[in-house]
Amino acid sequence: MNINIVLRIPKIGVDAKAVFDTETRQTTVLKKSVLSESISDAPTFRGRKTIIKAREGCVRDNILQKDLMFKSPSTAGNVVTGRSTDGMRAWRTEDGRTLKEALAD
Repeated sequence: MNINIVLRIPKIGVDAKAVFDTETRQTTVLKKSVLSESISDAPTFRGRKTIIKAREGCVRDNILQKDLMFKSPSTAGNVVTGRSTDGMRAWRTEDGRTLKEALAD
């Protein structure tokens, strides 16, 4: 089963759509999602290189040019927001439930 999810943070310009596959636990961020312009360079954040690599050749003007699949919702959230993200809480269903809440149903 698939769950359609969104990650919206107007303050940093993020407006992303994704699909979470409950069987594989993979998250696919969909083409045309708007990603953050910046990527955290905080010394405690170790995901910067992963974000840069994932975005390479796939993002133009902060807009994702093709669907991207990730092994976890947190990695997908990191790539979208450019910073450390708890994917189970950041991604939400269209009716506002967190991914964690949706999976508990």
